[in-house]
Amino acid sequence: MDNLWRFPAPWTMEERKDGFEVKDASGFFICGVPLREDLHRNGYQYAHQFLSREEARRIAKAIPAARVAEASAVLSCRNLRAIMGRGGSTMESWLIVLVIAGGWYLWQRSRNVEQAKVANERLSKDNLLYDHIKAGLREYHWRERDQPLWRAKHGEMVFETAHLQAFHLDHFAETRVGFYFKDLDEYGMYSFFAGNDDDFLESYYRTDSTFQKEGVLLHDED
Repeated sequence: MDNLWRFPAPWTMEERKDGFEVKDASGFFICGVPLREDLHRNGYQYAHQFLSREEARRIAKAIPAARVAEASAVLSCRNLRAIMGRGGSTMESWLIVLVIAGGWYLWQRSRNVEQAKVANERLSKDNLLYDHIKAGLREYHWRERDQPLWRAKHGEMVFETAHLQAFHLDHFAETRVGFYFKDLDEYGMYSFFAGNDDDFLESYYRTDSTFQKEGVLLHDED
């Protein structure tokens, strides 16, 4: 065992029922990362305040990786510790803090990258559905010139093409049109609200076959 380091490599990660533990080569417990997967699985309102199993696993996995990155710092401190004498244990304590902080930083960076990827994927999907709804509206308004589509019952399909189906939707305050896009296998919805004077509001949603769900679309024109 290197006398400069009281927690010999390799460090290992072990899973427990309520979290992960990081131990050194001798089995000495270094730190723990608790988790509450049950809260995430059951959709608990404040689940975001607790780590899921995957989040805890990434943190615990990053700590041994950070220890390897810090190993060179241990070696470079050899002469400094010789000068410090009895202060060596303090140096070791600080190095442990650095390792854990490094592990947290690596996990946080990977999480930010993943979140950005998820956000970009959602924006891409929302843009695609948004463009489909705009195209569907052009078809709807073109057909509306010759047909009283507004007379249809709620949820009634008013026309169908090779690419989409359009539905009339009743609403107490808005004009709404629903669509099913065959190539996307997705439902979209458009709403128009007329306010005072010339004010109006247009909204675009991702929905389902009931047209009750209203997931507002993010798109580049926002």
